[in-house]
Amino acid sequence: MTKLTITKMDSILNELRNCHSLSQIAMKYNVSRGRIQQIKKANEINARCSLNGRPRKLDTRHERMVARQIVTGHAHTATEIIQTMPILNVSPRTIRRTLHRQGLTARKAMKKPLLTKRHRKNRLDFAMAHQDWVLHDWRQVIFSDETKINRYWSDGKKWNWSRGKDSYNESNISGTMKFGGGSLMAWGCITSEGPGFLTKIDVKLDSGLYCNILNDEFLQTCAYFDLDSTKVIFQQDNDPKHTSKKVKKWLSDHNINVLQWPSQSPDLNPIEHIWVLLKRKLNMYENPPSGMLELWERVSNEWEAITKEDCLNVIDSMPSRIQSVLQAKGSYTKY
Repeated sequence: MTKLTITKMDSILNELRNCHSLSQIAMKYNVSRGRIQQIKKANEINARCSLNGRPRKLDTRHERMVARQIVTGHAHTATEIIQTMPILNVSPRTIRRTLHRQGLTARKAMKKPLLTKRHRKNRLDFAMAHQDWVLHDWRQVIFSDETKINRYWSDGKKWNWSRGKDSYNESNISGTMKFGGGSLMAWGCITSEGPGFLTKIDVKLDSGLYCNILNDEFLQTCAYFDLDSTKVIFQQDNDPKHTSKKVKKWLSDHNINVLQWPSQSPDLNPIEHIWVLLKRKLNMYENPPSGMLELWERVSNEWEAITKEDCLNVIDSMPSRIQSVLQAKGSYTKY
């Protein structure tokens, strides 16, 4: 191996640091490409060299402007950015690459209840009024809600791991039916002592039927857990059936303290997570129920299997939910 002079070695090192190619350096100094590679490795030269090719159509300033369109909500897609900024004169593909370089990633939009300015104000007012409530306060609340339970895949999702070629195996398919699948409605409530009584709603829910549910399942829940119904705090959403004159009269006649609840706020109601837990358990059965009677039997069994700890876990998240609403200024939260 020919020994390189100090002058030639310095020149080669300088060429490497300036990101010249190994082949060009080897040809220039009449040295093998492998030798140049050894020199580069021995001297730990790891310069990040820009690749040759066409220069970017957008400079740094314009790339920041593109990203700002997404961040500020003025545009939601690459096509919308081109429409709002025709001066750029680039393709949607260029815009997408630019957004990726700016640290933005395309994701499926999350479905959340629509929040108007009034909804945000009411949510923020509610959070400010209850920001000093501690766990003991929230554990006095009985949270209630209705939910729809489908016969097939109750929560609408079935997850599985598979290789690409196995995607259409029977075990990786969630079957659907255009007609005849069926579903049922249920009303339930949760307390800090555990889940309350659950009831199936067989007909259209109106204020009269809702009063019957309160008179039966709600009061039975209080009695079962030895709770004074006049001292607990009852939570319900602002469905017109819940806020009708007939229901308000029933609540007043029974001295029920009702928590004033902001509209469009399922993210604040911890029972939503109990519904998710229930439906996840229903999806763990190997076969779907043969009919609605078997579906209700499974629902009842899984509801009774929900523990006090399950209820406390979600109820005790209320202070965190309130803080999330405050930080979001009444807007959407992670819940």
